[in-house]
Amino acid sequence: MVRGYLSEDIREQLISVLKDSDSGMSGIEISKTINVNRITMTKYLKVFAAEGLLRQKNIGNVTLWFFRTWSRIIYFS
Repeated sequence: MVRGYLSEDIREQLISVLKDSDSGMSGIEISKTINVNRITMTKYLKVFAAEGLLRQKNIGNVTLWFFRTWSRIIYFS
């Protein structure tokens, strides 16, 4: 069985989860909260970071993800 994800849905859920987190969240915490596969979530996190939506901070072997509060959310059709 294959589960498809829409990038827009993931983006909206990710913003709602991370904007309330002051200390950031790991990819595993985010994937459990949003109910998305851990590997798939990591790919989305890297894409959104490249777009400037997120920032990451490596602490030891854990990567914490933060929402960039100054970034504007622009949707292209």
